[in-house]
Amino acid sequence: MKPITSSEEFVRRLLEHAHDSIHILDEQGVSVFDSSRLHDGILGYDQQELIGRSNFDLLHQADRAHTMAALESIFRTGKGGPVEYRLRHKDGSWRVYETIGQRYVDVDGRVFAILNTRETTERHRVREEMRQLEAQLRQSQKLEEIGRLAGGIAHDFNNLLAAILGYAEQLEDRLAADPDGLADVAEIRRAGQRAAQLTRQLLAFSRKQFLNPRVVALNPEIREMVKMLQPMLGPDIDVRLSLEDDPAVRVDTGQLQQVLMNLAVNARDAMPGGGAIAISTRAEWLEAGSVSVFPPAAGRYVRLTFADSGGGIAPDVMPFIFEPFFTTKPEGLGTGLGLAMVYGIVKQSEGDIAVESTVGEGTKFHVFLPVVDGA
Repeated sequence: MKPITSSEEFVRRLLEHAHDSIHILDEQGVSVFDSSRLHDGILGYDQQELIGRSNFDLLHQADRAHTMAALESIFRTGKGGPVEYRLRHKDGSWRVYETIGQRYVDVDGRVFAILNTRETTERHRVREEMRQLEAQLRQSQKLEEIGRLAGGIAHDFNNLLAAILGYAEQLEDRLAADPDGLADVAEIRRAGQRAAQLTRQLLAFSRKQFLNPRVVALNPEIREMVKMLQPMLGPDIDVRLSLEDDPAVRVDTGQLQQVLMNLAVNARDAMPGGGAIAISTRAEWLEAGSVSVFPPAAGRYVRLTFADSGGGIAPDVMPFIFEPFFTTKPEGLGTGLGLAMVYGIVKQSEGDIAVESTVGEGTKFHVFLPVVDGA
């Protein structure tokens, strides 16, 4: 059999039909050759638009330093990579690529970098999703540990408070004829009652508080609660309802009111100059693990969304918002237990909660509760 001729045309056709993109850069980073894989439906440019152009023009600014370092390594040591970076598609979107390369010196002594490149956008997306899921799982485990600690402390503290309040009641009976002493005892009782409220919030966060769940239609409960919330929110905050479905859920209605109350207080504080709150419900089917690591099993859930038009939550604050005693409010204006209580009640109701927020654009809390079939 006659051997295949290694002509320039043959090599070019071979490269153009390779699965990976093969392109060659000179020492200034200018393209002198691009195989068809790079420009045929990937970056959106034709070959004439890429040849003679610096690849750095398409490189994402955040990836410039480590990508240029890898290219310099190819010219200096003879090879480099793999390196991952983003290039701008002609339509303006960013695509992720991975490249390995080696140095090539032609017969005239000119030095080039031959790069083998493949698109990894989808792999990068999946990897980022896995990283986010792992971070959410770690955060959930961290909150579980904090919850166990908070629950243990709250139980012990409750026992002490029971004794304090009991003795305060006895002193009130004995000091009935002493107004000054009676006033002091009344202050002791009020302080003890405030402390007892804190322990109830801690127990809700740790999911050790006794609940009395019953099957209810969710939307009427929300409408009634909004009537109670409006005076607290004031005239500058507009509450809008979009209750599409009327699913039945099994909840402690008193604790559901606490969830809405705490979310409303947070929203009000995020909108000191007024704004809007949007509350919506929608029944939907969730696949296992579709909301962070929740739900554990596929099924029908109701998504209760509580959105505000406030200043949003900063990314560095987001991981801590459900932790007890964490607050961004000035000292004396917040206990840091409101959202911790919301988290505990939702979890104890066999649901989950997710948050979306962009600084300057508001915050959305999504509460997921299992739908109960039948009456």
